[in-house]
Amino acid sequence: MPYLEKNYRGARIAQFGFQPRTVETLAKRDNVSVLDMDPDNVGRDKFGVILESAEYTEEAVEWADLLLVTGTTLVNDTISPLLGKKDIVFYGTTIAGAAHLMGWERFCPYRL
Repeated sequence: MPYLEKNYRGARIAQFGFQPRTVETLAKRDNVSVLDMDPDNVGRDKFGVILESAEYTEEAVEWADLLLVTGTTLVNDTISPLLGKKDIVFYGTTIAGAAHLMGWERFCPYRL
């Protein structure tokens, strides 16, 4: 993703929420971890990345330089353990309004 290469080159990225095209792109990097709450996804290999469960949130936050976070975390109330810990880039339409109001960084391929 050009946005991440430009702004976060070489960063260890923990992605919270499985988004297939993003994971497919990030899987080309050595330094990516993906966590998801869907039991049908956890433990599966997606594009060469094994999806971890949300129980590894603390470890992933500690390991990562950057958190790439789906807006669904706002809806399912899993956002709190992520805020204020590391650099965060949110993605997805669910977070758009809140990110704007809160001044949070948000990636949108249509806003480049």
